[in-house]
Amino acid sequence: MGAGRMVARVLVADNRVYTLIVVKTGQGAGNPEQTEQFFDSFALTPKK
Repeated sequence: MGAGRMVARVLVADNRVYTLIVVKTGQGAGNPEQTEQFFDSFALTPKK
């Protein structure tokens, strides 16, 4: 399978815990900017 990369973030908001995990293998696995863009696309916002 070759080299790969796994990055995880744990977010705590009020009384909830969210886990975001990205696993990449093969070509493109060494591109951390793409992973950061993915994580930055999520936002925790208050209920309306």
